[in-house]
Amino acid sequence: MSPEALNDFGYLFIEKYNLTDAVGCFRDCLKINPTFAPALLGMALAKKYESNAEAENYVRAALKV
Repeated sequence: MSPEALNDFGYLFIEKYNLTDAVGCFRDCLKINPTFAPALLGMALAKKYESNAEAENYVRAALKV
């Protein structure tokens, strides 16, 4: 599956409040392309409910791209 498709699925899962599956999609996307900024931001959105520090790290990584 392409990084773009995985990213789209991740955002769909966020919209449905299924953060576990969203994180899984974004992780799979980042395994394919570790610098895919939309997935880094998606991971930050999904992680902000668990850990602000981890979410901030993903935002910073996206800004470096």
